[in-house]
Amino acid sequence: MSAFLATVSSIEERDEGGRPVTARVLPHLAGGGVSMPFAVFRPLRDGDDAVRVGEEVICLQLADGSGLILSRPDGS
Repeated sequence: MSAFLATVSSIEERDEGGRPVTARVLPHLAGGGVSMPFAVFRPLRDGDDAVRVGEEVICLQLADGSGLILSRPDGS
């Protein structure tokens, strides 16, 4: 398991209301490739707080490659 800073590269899935449910990220680590789709933590799905392509986020990745977008670097 690892936590890292990344940039959202694409929104892969949206719910019926158009809110992001999964997204791919590009880790800021040397040699990091684009991730498989990570789940977006619910507080980051709604309205003006919804994650967007190009935003920096903090992610948690599990050993199987799955992961979760947890927060922005400023904690929002």
